[in-house]
Amino acid sequence: MCDGADGPSQPKPNCFFAPMISRYAAIQIDPVAAVQAYDYPDIQEAARRMQTKTYVVFVDMALGLPWPNSLWYSYSIIPVAPCPRPADEERGATPDMCIPIHPNTGHPREREGVRTEPEFPFDNCYHWTDHRFTMDVRVRPSPDGFDDDLSYKLAPAERTKSVRFVREDYARMRAIREGHSQPVQAQPACVSSSHEVAESSTELGHEVERHKNAVIAASATPLGASLDAEGSSELPRAPAASEALLDSDTTQSADGDSIGDSYDADGASHEPVTGSTAEEMEIWMPVERRLEESRRKTELYPLVDLWYDLPAHLKQDEIPNPLGLFKERDELNRVPVRLITNDLG
Repeated sequence: MCDGADGPSQPKPNCFFAPMISRYAAIQIDPVAAVQAYDYPDIQEAARRMQTKTYVVFVDMALGLPWPNSLWYSYSIIPVAPCPRPADEERGATPDMCIPIHPNTGHPREREGVRTEPEFPFDNCYHWTDHRFTMDVRVRPSPDGFDDDLSYKLAPAERTKSVRFVREDYARMRAIREGHSQPVQAQPACVSSSHEVAESSTELGHEVERHKNAVIAASATPLGASLDAEGSSELPRAPAASEALLDSDTTQSADGDSIGDSYDADGASHEPVTGSTAEEMEIWMPVERRLEESRRKTELYPLVDLWYDLPAHLKQDEIPNPLGLFKERDELNRVPVRLITNDLG
């Protein structure tokens, strides 16, 4: 809760409307909310049947500028694992290429763990050294806000230390691939082979492309419709050329008169389109397409609930294999593709 000691009229100073970065958190995908824009009962029913778990993650960076009252906030997150990473002979990766989170001291090469503020509540957690092991998500606002006093923070110096470890691991990967170094024997990882990591690629990839194309082909409810209605989309939408020229309230000519004054009620112009206007249209239309493409891609990110209070949402022996999070995301993306494609066929 973000209410202060004197009640809701005095909110806590460290409570924010969006999550802060460099924090550890628990997240869970909400599949039903993620597909609510689709006017397909079969899609919504399939989402209701999905089983999702709660995962420990690191909130690495914000993907957009958070605004109050937005329907969601986009972040890049790094899942946290309860064991070392799997080996990957082809890439030269070994299970010891991971970073423990203090108070975890179980590292094959006795690597010092990164330290959180306050101390991390679990002693079996690792960051895997793997550039594929990130995910972009949409975080749903909390009705109570995000109380930063409950968060486990990674200070800048500790982030710098983790970057140094990652660079060391990638240098060793390269040396192993080139035969200049031998792999270190390490304790078993969560998964038996590197193929599970490869199959759980962090790129949205073909599934999302098929997802997006199926939605467009079916003329489903636009994913951004609810955002437009609320006026709270994180990514600003550039006005179409026609909007820029016809909006008499916001667009003016060089002499300060509204461009809308030169149009009849039916939108017919008294004046021919000038060369400069044609150039403006050529500029704005590609920009609009790029922004729309970016917005659609963002709206395909999993929609998650996020909590700072880790012990309240997970026990140490309940922390799941983080590859399950990628599988849940992929399953969620396949639902509209499969059902819409079948419907069109």
